Amino acid sequence: MMDPTRILFAQLERKLLDDDDNRGLNCHGCLFHRQPARVCHVAGIEAVKRGLRDCDSLDQFGEVVIYVATAVDPRQMDLIGEQN
Repeated sequence: MMDPTRILFAQLERKLLDDDDNRGLNCHGCLFHRQPARVCHVAGIEAVKRGLRDCDSLDQFGEVVIYVATAVDPRQMDLIGEQN
């Protein structure tokens, strides 16, 4: 199980897909897709703390966000490891 509080991630905006039958279409490609609901809930809270949008929110243009892995420069790995 993933821990969103220990993972660097960014948001990616995209159009809301018609998902009336609740197949999770709007979650495809998300870093936390197919994780337990608790992980997704924590990811949304952590995103807001980091100044990102909650993935369950719609903006005025009908777009949602998914979370994607943040590109990390390998030279920064020591710095990232020290924060944990």
